Parts: sequence; structure tokens; C-alpha cells
Amino acid sequence: MPDELIVERPTTEEALSEVNTKLGPWAEIVTARKVARGGIAGFFAKEMVQLTARPNPATEPRHPLPAAAVVAKPAPIPVRAGVTAVLDRLSRAVDDEEARFQDVLRRELGSELIDRAVAAPAPPAAPAPPAATEPAEPDAAEPAEPAPDAEPAPAPAVAGSPAWDVVALARLGLPQPLVAAVAGLPTADDFGWLARLAEAVGPLLAAATELPAAVVGPLAAAIPAGDGAGTHLVVGGEAWREALTAAPVAVSWVDWDGLADALYLATTLGARLAFGPLEPGGPPARLTALDVALVIRRLVGRR
Repeated sequence: MPDELIVERPTTEEALSEVNTKLGPWAEIVTARKVARGGIAGFFAKEMVQLTARPNPATEPRHPLPAAAVVAKPAPIPVRAGVTAVLDRLSRAVDDEEARFQDVLRRELGSELIDRAVAAPAPPAAPAPPAATEPAEPDAAEPAEPAPDAEPAPAPAVAGSPAWDVVALARLGLPQPLVAAVAGLPTADDFGWLARLAEAVGPLLAAATELPAAVVGPLAAAIPAGDGAGTHLVVGGEAWREALTAAPVAVSWVDWDGLADALYLATTLGARLAFGPLEPGGPPARLTALDVALVIRRLVGRR
């Protein structure tokens, strides 16, 4: 597209920062990949992060309407927009916290990208009250010495980098194809792990036209029905496995504990991933491959 911007930088942080500078925080990331540049006959090439972005005209209002002005109606299941959804969350965080986009972006990508967190200095100590003596005449009063500035508070501890490790993924119960997709990657290559996991999850996602009308499982009421054939199994609740009487066409999960089971059903029975929460305890949403990779990133924890 003519409005697309292609950015290549050594790190993800630098690439996204340039996208934000040129297109604004509401820009839509179309593709993200690593490319090799330079070198001779394939040797000594330098690895770069390449982002393709474009302006996003369909931005959300920066300030929501008052509650009284909103007409109550059933809230539909939201449809996530991949990296665009990540940028949306970043922009909202910038508004809410009055923070710089780059600072919020670094927190989203991982605190290992932050050089150090700087705490605001403590307010100056109040001057000590004067001793109880006879009041002095106005012309005899001596000006009070200003209290010295208090020492800045120590910087808060910065959380470690994502604890990427194939053993950690196996401990979460992720199926073998996803674990194999990241085998051999350096544990410090955060972008690489996210990209590989997203590539592995992509083929497992369901299209809207593939969602069956029959939604089964103890928590089936949390997921909307489609109009396709077959069954749509919802992982979660007691005895949800009893609803697994035939290979489902689609599978959803209502909490993060069910993600591994949903991925297992997708890789072994051919079910397609449909809905899942982006945040712990959040409502189910149509997630993209990158959203699922980001949830796995949160589940592995920090070093």
C-alpha cells in the first residue's frame, strides 16, 4: 500500500519508536520480522528488525463519553487486532499515566529494555518547628534557613527479562509442536521467541465462518455461538472434559489455566482456537497469534 512505512532497526525498541515518531502511537503494525542486511555471500550479515506500519484512521476516542451518555446494550465479544491491539493498550496507558510512549512501550516489550527505573525525588523535608520562646519583634526575626532537599528515593527494583526456556514451556503443558518451534533459540532473544510462537499458533486460529452453532462445556454461556456445523468446546469449569465426546471444530478457554489444554486440542484433534482472555480474569476475546504468544510470555514469568 502507498501509505505503508517500512522501518529497519537493530532492535525492536528502536523500530517501534521510529514508527511512533513518524506515524504516531495509533499506527497499525502490518508485519514484523527479522531480516539480514549486509555481509558478503551470506556471511557477516547483520540481523535487523523490520516493521511494516501504516496510519490507523479508525482510532478510539481519547476521552470516553460520560456513563450517563452511553446507552446500555449487551457488550459483544471484542475482536483483538494483533499488534494493533498492543499499540492500543500502549496508547491508553500513555493517556492514563501521563507517561511517555517510549516508557510504556519498553514496559510492554519487557523491562530488560529499560536501562534503569528512576523514582521521583522525595519532597523536601519540612523545616523543624521553632522552639517555644517569647515572640520576637518583627524587625528582630531572622529568616529561616531553607531545609535541604531530601535525598532521592532509591530506584525501584527492575523486574528481570522473560524466563524463556523450553522446559518452562513444557512445565506450562504446551504441546510439543509449540515447544519444538522455539528449540535452539537464545533465551535472551525475546523478539525471536514471540515471533516463533506466533508463527506456530497462526495456523491454529479459527476464522469467524468456522465457528459452530453448538457451544458445549460447563462455561459455554461465556462464548457466543456461530452458525457453522460441528461443536465448539469451551475449556474450563468442572468436568469440562465430559463434553469432549467428539473432535470439536473449535475450542475456546475462559481463563489462562485452560490455554495449554486448548492448544493441545488444537494440535492433536485439529480444533481451531477461537476465544480466550487477554488478561487474567478478563472476558474472552478473539485473539490473534501474537496475542496468544504474549499471554504465554506472561505465563513463563520473569527471571
